[in-house]
This record gives sequence, C-alpha cells and structure tokens, in this order.
Amino acid sequence: DGTAYSLDAAASAAAQFAATGMYGGLEMQNALRGISGVAAMAGSSYEDVANVFTKVAGQGRLMGDDLNRLASRGINAAATLGKAMGKSEAEVREMVSDGKISFEQFASAMNAAFGDQATKANDTYAGSLSNLKSAFARIGAEYFIIEHEKMRRIFNALRPAVNAFNKALDPLWVMYKNIVAMP
Repeated sequence: DGTAYSLDAAASAAAQFAATGMYGGLEMQNALRGISGVAAMAGSSYEDVANVFTKVAGQGRLMGDDLNRLASRGINAAATLGKAMGKSEAEVREMVSDGKISFEQFASAMNAAFGDQATKANDTYAGSLSNLKSAFARIGAEYFIIEHEKMRRIFNALRPAVNAFNKALDPLWVMYKNIVAMP
C-alpha cells in the first residue's frame, strides 16, 4: 500500500523467492521493499526489477551481470553496496567477481538505500497519481481472493459469450472493410 505497485507483482516475486528457499518474515519483506524502492528510483516496473532480485536470490550471490542490469536502469548498485559495506566501488566489484556478495547483503543494501522511495513517490504529482491508480486496482482484492473459485467459474462461463459476440461482429468488419476500400 502507498506504492504504485500491485499485490500480484509482489506475490509473484514472493513465490519466486520461496522457490529459492526464502520464506516469509523480515528477509522477504526487505527484499520486496527493496524491489519497490529500486523500481521507483529507476522508473521501472516492479516485475522488471523483481526479475533482477529473484535472479540474484536463485544464484545465491550477486554477479557482474546483475550490476550491469541495474546500471542500465540508472542504479549504481556497486556504489550503493560500497556505501553499505564501508568499501569502495572497486572493492565491491572485486567481491562480486569473487562471488563474495550474497543475496542477503545485496537485498539489505538495496532496501536500506531505496526502500522508502516507492512511498515517497506520493510527494510528486505523477507518483501520487500512480499510487492512486494502484489503490483503485486493489479495490475488492480481498473479496476476489476469497471468492476466487466462484470468479474463475464466472470468467470461464463468460468467455464463450465474448467469443460469440466477437464472431457476431464479423459482418460489421466486412462492411467496414468495404467502406474503407471505396474510392
């Protein structure tokens, strides 16, 4: 809440983290909050940044490619880690080359540096509008989670009707093509 990101995007990232052996609690919360903050700072989607984070989690360590992926989004993760660890950027890059920076160190540093940024977007017009849109998207989320099975059946029942409606529009499309093709 208070961010422009949806619960489904966070749930997807959480499921991927769980697949790497991370389960709820503070570690998961910090990782998800770090994703939100980095995404907000980079102007990227939650899913895009979550892809970097879940890759690092799956590897168990930060790699040079991961630093490059974040750098291409305007985030100098090596400098951020250096500041968090009391090391120079060059020392951090050497540690990355040696496989000595864990996912936990990476996620903790990203959360500490950027975690608040997703909610600070409320201080700007565009950010507050995005966060309002996200709040609207959450309307009824709890109901739909509870009623998920019933809704699935309704959606599956509606699909043939929507397909039939689309097919019924065929004569209209033919007429449209004929009108547009007229000299």
